[in-house]
Amino acid sequence: MKILEKAKSNETVCKIAAFLDGTYYPLALAGVLLAFYMLSLPIVGLAVGLACLGFICLFCEDTRPALATVLLAAFGMQYKYGAAAYYSGGAIVVYVLFGLPALFALVYRFVAFERVREKRPLTVGFLAFGFALFASGWFSEYYSVLSFLYGLMQAGSFLSVYLYFSRTMKHREDNFLYLARLFAVAIGLISVEIGFLYATKYTAGTPLDWRWKDEVILGWGISNMVGEMLATLLPALFYLIYKEKRGYLYYILVFVCLVAIYFTFGRGALGCAAIVTVAGVTVNCFVGKNRLINLILVGAGVAGVAAVAVFLLVTGKMAGLLTFFTSVGLDDRGRVEMWANHVWLFTESPVFGSGFMAYRQLALGPQLNAHNTLLQMLSSAGLIGFGCYLYHRIQTVALFVKKPKLDRLFMGACILTGLVASLIGPLVFRFYFAFYYSAILLVVEKSVIAENHEARAKRVSSVSKKK
Repeated sequence: MKILEKAKSNETVCKIAAFLDGTYYPLALAGVLLAFYMLSLPIVGLAVGLACLGFICLFCEDTRPALATVLLAAFGMQYKYGAAAYYSGGAIVVYVLFGLPALFALVYRFVAFERVREKRPLTVGFLAFGFALFASGWFSEYYSVLSFLYGLMQAGSFLSVYLYFSRTMKHREDNFLYLARLFAVAIGLISVEIGFLYATKYTAGTPLDWRWKDEVILGWGISNMVGEMLATLLPALFYLIYKEKRGYLYYILVFVCLVAIYFTFGRGALGCAAIVTVAGVTVNCFVGKNRLINLILVGAGVAGVAAVAVFLLVTGKMAGLLTFFTSVGLDDRGRVEMWANHVWLFTESPVFGSGFMAYRQLALGPQLNAHNTLLQMLSSAGLIGFGCYLYHRIQTVALFVKKPKLDRLFMGACILTGLVASLIGPLVFRFYFAFYYSAILLVVEKSVIAENHEARAKRVSSVSKKK
């Protein structure tokens, strides 16, 4: 360990650490991931990410840049290969050369860098939620090795980011800005990848119907839920518009994000994005910075969209863009039947649930998830798991409403958007959402803890002065 301590003082190592801890690292990493994604070499991008992760945990003063690495890595995967590519010979080499050292660095940072013991409001709730996911299906006749592994993966997705970074990442005054900018980078990366998908896979003249929608798959296991993920991150852009001096420039990225969401053809994602946009625009036009500029830009944007809509109607091109929505209409696409089947699964094993794999094991349908978080927890984890989830949810709500601040409320809006979208989709049970969800909550929790420490210090100081 003395070798590592000595290496930290090396001038080159210090410069690299300073860059990784700076503003431009998330942008640079996103650029690298995107480049190798487009070159069909996602494994190389993964290797770069793992190398950065290991370096940060060994040599940086704070692990916050590792958070950027973890949150962006999922979007550097390439959908067309599927999961099998990441267990191939080339992938194994990457894991051995880069993954194992990165794992050592993670463990080293977690163990070697002691943090002051502090009461963390969300820990018990997170552990309860993780237990509910892990224990889903216990004692059910449908429980299997796959059920165990899936429950373990689900629990690990939510707990890993929270438990690791809550111990190793410092509270900083600009944590909310850092996280919002990171979300902006993620939105840009995802939007460009959607554009790349259309440019390379879409055949001009092909109907933009449900068949094409099912081809809109990004990343490893991300699928077409990516539209809902974009909607979940959208409130962060309005936070940047509100917070930064020239935040109005982020309206460009808002427009890009909305276009990208539209072309994922997710009805739930579009509905959530529309509500977030109206709310975000209202806040920034009436209580944010540069209110006049905001009003002008929003007015110009609405006029521009109206002009494009008129042009598309006149030229007859609007029908082609609306093919998916006009063909599907109000069709639930099998959701009601799915929900009914999950209610039946709950009645089969009401205490610990039937497990996450029961639905597919019984061949009740091609889907694995219920497309509704509440029903999913009831059917898969039973009353015990559902109770644990509710306890965690009550804790998170209390974290935002006990001491409401605008910074925290914008981040809370990200979580709320994802949860609302998950009432008709499986977004909550996607590992990449779990990472973002946990990251938001740990940053909010750290800000609350810091405020509590500051208030306690003021009280002690006040008492001392009186004496």
